[in-house]
Amino acid sequence: MKRIYFLVLLSLAFAMLSASAQPFVAEYFHEKVIVVGFDAKIIDNPQGRIDYSTESGVVEIGVSSFDQLAVEYDFVELEQMFQQIRYKDWNENGIYLQNIYRVFLAENTEIERAVKALAADPNIIFAEYETINRPRYTPNDPNFSTQWHHPVIFTPETWDYTTGSEEIVVGIVDSGIYFTHEDLQDNIWINEAELPDFNIDQILETGVVSGGDGIDNDGNGYVDDVIGYNFYGSSNNQAYQYYESNDHGTHVAGCAGAVGDNEIGLVGSSLNVKLMGTRHAPTFMDYPYVQNGYDGITYCVDSGADIINCSWGGPGSGTMPNSVINYATSNGALVVTAAGNSNTEHTNYYQDYPADATNALCVAATDQYDNKAGFSDFGEPIDISAPGVGIQSTIIGGSGYSAFNGTSMASPVVAGVAALVLSVNPDLQPLELRSRLMDTADNIDDINEDYIGLLGTGRVNAFRASLYDHIPNLTIESVSFSESTELSDGDGNVNPGEIALIDLEIANASFEGGTWADAAAVQFSVTSSNPQVTFWMEARTLRFHRLPVAKLSLPMPIP
Repeated sequence: MKRIYFLVLLSLAFAMLSASAQPFVAEYFHEKVIVVGFDAKIIDNPQGRIDYSTESGVVEIGVSSFDQLAVEYDFVELEQMFQQIRYKDWNENGIYLQNIYRVFLAENTEIERAVKALAADPNIIFAEYETINRPRYTPNDPNFSTQWHHPVIFTPETWDYTTGSEEIVVGIVDSGIYFTHEDLQDNIWINEAELPDFNIDQILETGVVSGGDGIDNDGNGYVDDVIGYNFYGSSNNQAYQYYESNDHGTHVAGCAGAVGDNEIGLVGSSLNVKLMGTRHAPTFMDYPYVQNGYDGITYCVDSGADIINCSWGGPGSGTMPNSVINYATSNGALVVTAAGNSNTEHTNYYQDYPADATNALCVAATDQYDNKAGFSDFGEPIDISAPGVGIQSTIIGGSGYSAFNGTSMASPVVAGVAALVLSVNPDLQPLELRSRLMDTADNIDDINEDYIGLLGTGRVNAFRASLYDHIPNLTIESVSFSESTELSDGDGNVNPGEIALIDLEIANASFEGGTWADAAAVQFSVTSSNPQVTFWMEARTLRFHRLPVAKLSLPMPIP
């Protein structure tokens, strides 16, 4: 007999939408509101109308179980969510849209207990928080579409939850930042302790640092360093870089933290962040070196940077570099370094610093397809990889934007991601942050068979690094159909008129470095494109936590 095929749609509501599983978070849910689906058996009209009264300011609908909860949790109002439903007979597992109401509470303090109590009421099909809906985050910067690397490392998905924080400071130890660039100005770090006697608006407009009181107000060892410091030649507080050929530091700064949502140019990995700049190149000639780079690292540490990017280095012994990096780590700063661009393997015989420093986060470069970039160094000391080919960012001359290649770009891309991670996990210590970035990377060994184990733990994943222990990540692992013993001919096939069993497996995703956050009270629905197919089940809710595989069999008649 010919088998019958039809479309079954499965949907999961999880993460922040699973209100009864999650604590109330004001950032994600409306306060003092619970969305409730009433069972049709207590509503005697197809319009879903509930005639209620308020006794002493508390809702009363004439159903004792609900009314008792209304008194206990102080429900002050009901509001029908969908008043104009054309197809009033339509329902999904007993849920009629016209029977869904908002329940308003007088206070928000007991909302978590109220949700659980309502969900347990036999006259209520579901109860959940009302989500604050936001558009999927796409910054309005006109050149964002040219930045291919953002979708690859999942920054747009991360920006749905966090765009960074001005409390996080990323040090850019490089040729200096052209901080008058309109796509960098608003994210430039200002040393508030040194700010008196300076006209900061004028400085950001002209690049000329003038004024100050001649005092080291913040005690970091540098006088009047209101906007970073210059370590080239005679050290001073003139950190501004405006020589076009020395725009390396400006490009690096944009990779990490070009301003987002300002309708200008493009965006960094972290849209909101503070960029602390130190200058290590002159402003009057092309200079392909970084002078006194390690002084820049210690300056950033002493000035309060959380992350320090070093897109420079060279071969040598590691005693001094390791000491400087360890100083940074011990005093609250993660140093992110570029692996190098000579397509050279880092080994016991060839070492590059500060890239290979033990506690640095060393970054190799990949292309659009997660292949190792042809120029990128590799080796066991590499910790992680990131896009470094054709990376669009800010520069000094021309249109103000250009695409560069290099591990110099991959490193600040990761530094900006580290800033995103810290914005939602502010208590992470530097080595914890380093481990988190490495543990949550996407393994790319199968794409780079000649470099297995030589590109770090994989390509950075901003979404997982930032949020894996904050939200679950449920997936439908498998769906299979089998013949039920009820009303079947026993031939092993699901035929018209018989009942099929759907075996459904739902799992909370795992990855090599850990597991996603607990998932509980997961709600799901099962529908078919064939109107003659119906489903029934004893429960619509599964409860499980880390790394479960939940199995559920659903009876289904085949027309």
